[in-house]
Amino acid sequence: MTFNIFLFEDGEVFASPSVEASTKKLVQLNCSNIVKIAAGYSHAVMLDCEGKIYTYGANNYGQLGINKMVSIRQKAEVHAVTAINEHSDKVKLIACGPNYTLAYTELGSLYYWGYLVPDDLESVEHSPSPLQISLFQDD
Repeated sequence: MTFNIFLFEDGEVFASPSVEASTKKLVQLNCSNIVKIAAGYSHAVMLDCEGKIYTYGANNYGQLGINKMVSIRQKAEVHAVTAINEHSDKVKLIACGPNYTLAYTELGSLYYWGYLVPDDLESVEHSPSPLQISLFQDD
């Protein structure tokens, strides 16, 4: 699944069904008040003004954070990442790699999901649901 994704000034998000598609074929996604978007190879994560996050696109590596790995090849929908959105700690930064997603919260927690190939993070594993990464190790 390859697509273009657009964030407009009013916080609305639109996607085209493919990279080659004309902008006349934009589809409005079911989310609003979006302030940031990050994109991976075939998925995207969106952050709204309340610190909640939503994902869109392919999920063959669990990169949508919806607690299951399923290949989504048909018309995708927007998914709330409830494992993070249910906490009172708001997300303030988002990022994507090719097949994984990261979220950093106001209280300093870092979460990842999907397929992250670590360099120095030996404890990191493949996960279809958000896992907290410990940034500092006690000696």
